[in-house]
Amino acid sequence: MSLPGSMNLNNDGKRKESGGSQRGGKMGKRTYDTRWFYGCLLMITCIFSVFFVKYVNYADTPLHSLVAKSIFFQDTDFDAGMIPRHAYAYPVYHIVQKMVHFIFRLDYETAAAIILSVSIFVSVLLYRKLILMIVRDTDSNKYFADFLALGSVLFEVARCWLNDWRFYQSQCGPNPFHNPTILFVRPIGTISLICFIKYIQNYRQKKYYRYVVLFGLCMLISIGAKPSYALAFLPAMGIYTLYYMIRNKEIWFGVIAFAAVLPSLILLVVQQVWVSSQTQALNVTVGFGGFTGLTPIQVVLSSLITFPVVILLFRVSLIKREPVYFISITALVIGWIQMFWFSNGPAGDFSWGYDLAVQAATIVTLAETRKGEEFNRGRNIINRSAYVIFLYQVLTGVVYLWTIYNTTMFWI
Repeated sequence: MSLPGSMNLNNDGKRKESGGSQRGGKMGKRTYDTRWFYGCLLMITCIFSVFFVKYVNYADTPLHSLVAKSIFFQDTDFDAGMIPRHAYAYPVYHIVQKMVHFIFRLDYETAAAIILSVSIFVSVLLYRKLILMIVRDTDSNKYFADFLALGSVLFEVARCWLNDWRFYQSQCGPNPFHNPTILFVRPIGTISLICFIKYIQNYRQKKYYRYVVLFGLCMLISIGAKPSYALAFLPAMGIYTLYYMIRNKEIWFGVIAFAAVLPSLILLVVQQVWVSSQTQALNVTVGFGGFTGLTPIQVVLSSLITFPVVILLFRVSLIKREPVYFISITALVIGWIQMFWFSNGPAGDFSWGYDLAVQAATIVTLAETRKGEEFNRGRNIINRSAYVIFLYQVLTGVVYLWTIYNTTMFWI
């Protein structure tokens, strides 16, 4: 089977074939095949299923299960003081967990494991779609997109002596396996990003209406699931919108985008008011280092280790001409500021947007190296070095996942 729309046509209307080897004189060259991708995706989903069946009983997931149990009505007796009350401000994950519990007659822990495994599966598919929107349409790039998408849900920091060989402690990372609401909101936020890019691409053709609606709806749902994605990416999209309006003298582009996100902005205000009046979660302190307690040198080193690919491949020219790169890098900067300047206590609630932005910026930056540009030898060496580093980050993530599974500890 082949990916719909992946077949290229030459000027004669015949299928253009590339890559692969001959299978005899009468056989053509091998073309791109999606079977290996879906096989690997199924394998990764099964691995995460086994992981979550155990880990939903540890770290943050049991607390969110308490919220799911108590939402609408109380299923069982428990100490209400254990519930993270601020989680009621973003109930979408908990409502879905409640629905799976009732519809399939499953316990809450199994329902959580199913939801999180599906979230991983969908995240890979969406990152693959985003990558294929960026890379040049060749068979080799499709395989590259497959690997990059599969690695997106696994990679962690480039663990080494510069960060004292930490996996996650203090610096956090692109895949917080222990946090259910972050894993759940990621695919929803990715859809909103894809739709916003589609809106930009189709604006002048006046075929943007459905993308605007989907963008606004998914951003609203993402805030209802976890506002962390929007807190990093919504300002980045706003900054890009201003840049687009000024550069192209298109005021209606901004008016339409603002109308799409207005419900999201209202929901953010409602969440802020409710959380401030009901909990201490927004008692925020400002100071360099945030909740991490890292020194300035440690912050710099942890940043180098957390998103080394983004730093190595950074190009100003891409910011000027590629909207998805502009937004991803800007979201990373905003997330970095939130991570290392704001704190509401040891929970590190200002780190989540940073984690999501690191992931997106890394994936987008790597994808931008495959647009078919002619690079000099130095740039090619840099690109290949970035691929090796990312591969190491994927391997680090696999080791980290295995370590969590065996020790149930993530703060390591």
